[in-house]
Amino acid sequence: MSPTATFSDSQDPNTVTSATVKLRVGGATGTPVTATVVYDPRSRTLIIDPVSSLSSKTAYTVVIEGGTSGVKDLASNALATTFTWSFRTE
Repeated sequence: MSPTATFSDSQDPNTVTSATVKLRVGGATGTPVTATVVYDPRSRTLIIDPVSSLSSKTAYTVVIEGGTSGVKDLASNALATTFTWSFRTE
């Protein structure tokens, strides 16, 4: 399973990295999951590809950093806030 997110505007690929996008076990401050972060500018889609399979019946949270040190669009506008969402594997 590789979580994805689609942005409404094109993002600066240099700012969509494993430093600004995290996958964590549990909540936003949970244990980080080692993953590759890929941004496809054509589809404006972020793909988080965990190095290992995710554990079954486990909650995970994706954190996309906002603010000055976070993800920015092509005009250098930062996401206004950090965006998070959670999911549970089956």
